[in-house]
Amino acid sequence: MITPAPYSLALDYHENTKNPSCLQSLDARTQYKVYPGAKVVSLQKNYPEDARQDKDIFIKTLLSRKSIRTFTDDGIGISTLSQLLTLSCGLRSESMDSTKRTYASAGARYPIEVYIALFNSTEVEPGLYHYNIPHNSLELMRIGNHYTKLRNLYSNQQEIIPTDFPCLILFSMVFKRTMEKYGLM
Repeated sequence: MITPAPYSLALDYHENTKNPSCLQSLDARTQYKVYPGAKVVSLQKNYPEDARQDKDIFIKTLLSRKSIRTFTDDGIGISTLSQLLTLSCGLRSESMDSTKRTYASAGARYPIEVYIALFNSTEVEPGLYHYNIPHNSLELMRIGNHYTKLRNLYSNQQEIIPTDFPCLILFSMVFKRTMEKYGLM
């Protein structure tokens, strides 16, 4: 007799969100969750315009961060791409024994895999690449400019996808890495 696998909410969610046609259109309005009956602890207000005078470099960095939707035609160079990937999701040490990355992950499971759709580069050919974290390298998965395919995949969000950006960074998740430590949901 075959025993069925235990139900997994994470796997169920993964399987049921593979088809992008089931996704809802992007709603730009932000929604917040509140608990009206909860005890409240008030916090000091820290508005960007008040904090701009702060000498703390971390605060200045947070306040200077912004999203942009216009890009130059220059493309992205290997040096910029290297910095972006290494500092955002690479290893914290050159040691091949190192497993710690530059971002936090519950239980150090790091389920996120990083892919780069490269459209315009001064030094690397267009294509879909996987970021090989231990070797700090790009692995060419598919050559060519796949902008149209990706735009069609995200057709419900076209208003936020410009046409002149040099690359698109995509994230996927290997659920098993987290589920091995924390079990099935």
